[in-house]
Amino acid sequence: MEVPTYNCGEFIVYKESITRNNFGRILAIVDTDGKLKVLVQRIIQFAELPTNLQSRNRRERSYNEVWLLDREMENAIIIIELQKIVRLATIVILYNEDNINNITSIFIREILYKHQGHWKLRNVAYSYRHPSEFAALDELVTNLPIYKLYIDLYYDDFGTFRNVYHSLGGVYVQIGNLPFDKRKQLKNHFVIGFVPFGGSFNEFIRPFVDEMKQLEKGIIMDVQGNRSFIIASLGDVTADLPQGNDLAGVKRHSAIKGCRTCNVTKDFWTSEGLDLSLVSRYHHITNNQFEEISLASNITRSNEIATMYGLRLQPSILDELKRERHLQSPQDVYHLTSGKVLKFLKITIEALSLEGKSEFIKFWKSFEYPRTWQKLPNPISHIDSFMMSDCLHLAMMIPFILNRFLKPTHFKKLELALFQRRTGVSRSDLAVNLWVKCWVLMARTMTIAFKHSFTEEDYIQLHECLDSERKLFSQAFEDFENLPNLHVNYHLLLHARNYATLLNTGIDKRFSSTNNALTNLPYHLKRLMNDWFIVEKPFDPEEDISNDEYISNIVLKKRIPKKYAEKIVPNDSGFRRELASVYQEMGYEAAFFESSCRYYELICFSVEDNGINTQYRLHVGDVVTTISEEEGETFALLRSIFSHKRNNQRFAFIVIDKFEITNQKKLECPVYRLRDTQRIRPISELDTNSTAHFIHYCNDDECISGSCHDFGNDLYIKNMYFFKAI
Repeated sequence: MEVPTYNCGEFIVYKESITRNNFGRILAIVDTDGKLKVLVQRIIQFAELPTNLQSRNRRERSYNEVWLLDREMENAIIIIELQKIVRLATIVILYNEDNINNITSIFIREILYKHQGHWKLRNVAYSYRHPSEFAALDELVTNLPIYKLYIDLYYDDFGTFRNVYHSLGGVYVQIGNLPFDKRKQLKNHFVIGFVPFGGSFNEFIRPFVDEMKQLEKGIIMDVQGNRSFIIASLGDVTADLPQGNDLAGVKRHSAIKGCRTCNVTKDFWTSEGLDLSLVSRYHHITNNQFEEISLASNITRSNEIATMYGLRLQPSILDELKRERHLQSPQDVYHLTSGKVLKFLKITIEALSLEGKSEFIKFWKSFEYPRTWQKLPNPISHIDSFMMSDCLHLAMMIPFILNRFLKPTHFKKLELALFQRRTGVSRSDLAVNLWVKCWVLMARTMTIAFKHSFTEEDYIQLHECLDSERKLFSQAFEDFENLPNLHVNYHLLLHARNYATLLNTGIDKRFSSTNNALTNLPYHLKRLMNDWFIVEKPFDPEEDISNDEYISNIVLKKRIPKKYAEKIVPNDSGFRRELASVYQEMGYEAAFFESSCRYYELICFSVEDNGINTQYRLHVGDVVTTISEEEGETFALLRSIFSHKRNNQRFAFIVIDKFEITNQKKLECPVYRLRDTQRIRPISELDTNSTAHFIHYCNDDECISGSCHDFGNDLYIKNMYFFKAI
């Protein structure tokens, strides 16, 4: 008996329950806990349609017509076991109704979806096609190992010198289905070259396109001494708004229809209630529009048609490769977010009075930034010097800076009155609170957008934040009305779901794990070993001074005189008993205290995780995250760093005061209380994969200008908007 073969994109009949079979479409074959399963998009029949859509015409068509359930609907996509597949089904998706008379099998021409809480049906032409329909690969007959790669292309113009007109277009590629932590490494960025100012991108990229055409068919290469068959295709194409539109064949965003993802006109970019399914750009529809442009009788008519569709006269050279031009050209979250932050920062600075600007700079200078950051440029005098990383860093902190001082008197009267009029807020103090809330919303949206991975709950939060940000900013500020960077909030959720992240857009492992030789294994936190030894100067990495294979190059710096250090942590009998207890936890039964402790301001060490060596630097006064079996993950303030000699080897320890969460919140962030615990812990309990930033909860005039804190107030705010941006 011949074993049936199932391919992605095919239609099947599967067992939905013991007594019921149903139609479905195979989207992908996935590996779940070592078992092959099938990802299926559900298909429904007439009786399952909402009653308001069960028209007489659809009832008459239902004998040979079924309906596709939109992928974004709850339970639209299910995972089934292979044994639940009954057979293949012959179903045709009717993209062109001109062929309806030639179809004798079951067909689909409508998709059921929800818009603003109402069930609707749309023509199946308004949907993204499955890759099997436009990028199918020939079945390979070879005994060689097969490797399939996604090649991501990045393109961005940048000034060779600050504030110059001429620019270079940097172009580089990455292997998109490398694990995320590998893609972050500089050695895995492959520079193709630079497009000079005035040069032709098409001429520059032609050799790359020609090589990619060969790789799409497959070539034989030597991989670690073995002959292997390599197939590669274009993954995503990432660029800033102007260049990204060029590469998608769409006019730039100053055009009437200048979005590369949808057909919405620029006067309605931030409008409420857009039905994105009906206004999105789809590759097959755009192909027809380009054909219409090319068949025009003259160049004037070609320009008219191109303007009507918001397209360039010629499709992008990248369209010679197998791709979905609109799905695979996502907007770059770095450029978008930093652009929004910079615009809002300029609006905020411009709205402040002279007194307000003076107060802003005073509190900006005294704010407790993470020690690892470089100094930010002055946001008033040097705002045009801000880089993307500067914008993102300041956005993480500015809600807390403004919260410390901002009052109605710090605004220009006309600016605050305009803000109140646009938002409908009557009281000036409430308007100031709303202005700070705008910064909180922007920071929160940015933080979620820059997550490394998403759960279903994260997708919901991302949608809510993007939607709230678009509504509030387009209402409150005229400069944000129909702003391209804000309009893209409509599309970022789609990109996040397609690529499983908005960072360095990667490939979702669910859709590539069964045919991907470089599968991205789940990231697991490696718990550090019990302890390791330290030295006070750099040492030869070949020297075996530690029994922990993940820890190396431990260096203690800036020694503190004992008399000053012991004012913070007294070296008394209680201290020595606790140190002995910690040694026992580390597996040492006895500890000898004939040698004194040495105290330092900072410690540097390297941690190897997933094959990557990362350098860490901790300073007294930093907030650290610790891991222990008893308490799990906790936050603590680093009070002291010291070393102690045992059997001719020095061990590093820290003294910490732990934070205890309260039921209070400030700026949508949790408030913690600092406890005077002064616990000694080994360095091994530090969670180097976790970063945290705490800010002193200054109340009214308790703290002088935010620089001299009253530590009688032991409350701290955990900055939930802090993350590693770049």
